[in-house]
Amino acid sequence: MYTVLPTSGAPSSRRVVPLPVAIGSRNDRLNSPGMISLINGNNNAGTVLASGGALPATQNTWKDYSITYVTGNSVSGNLTIALSAVGAGTIQADFDNVRLTKAAVIFTPPALGSASILNGNLILTGTGGSPNGAYTWLVATNLSAPINWKTNSTGTLDGTGAFSNTIPINASQPANFFRLRMP
Repeated sequence: MYTVLPTSGAPSSRRVVPLPVAIGSRNDRLNSPGMISLINGNNNAGTVLASGGALPATQNTWKDYSITYVTGNSVSGNLTIALSAVGAGTIQADFDNVRLTKAAVIFTPPALGSASILNGNLILTGTGGSPNGAYTWLVATNLSAPINWKTNSTGTLDGTGAFSNTIPINASQPANFFRLRMP
């Protein structure tokens, strides 16, 4: 059995993907151990990220088995859950309660480079962030409380987690302060 899950929505950064599945054995047959696999791809031909499973020692019982994977920069596209039987015997496994729970997303902000000015524009750069992560540049004209941050521009880090933004300098503003926000 295959279930394809797109990794979009928060393709950047890392995401902890826990996948518990109940595996059991009925009284009327001897089952093979069940295997749970998390695959990066559209089917079982993709890259296996994590796998595990077994078979309860007692007939007619069920036990939760779980695999966990922390995604990283190498994971893109779809994640596929594959449930399969392993070994000889009846080559049959029973699965129940497949649960892929919502996982926390951990964003890595980029390290900011030195700001520079070129042709009347402020050039802001950064590297080493979560690839393909969304970000927003906020701007304020003073840092006295209460600070009124406004959106200046939005963007997406490239596939290596880097960005370069060109922001026109407004000569009528005595000062602008910038803040980088990631979801």
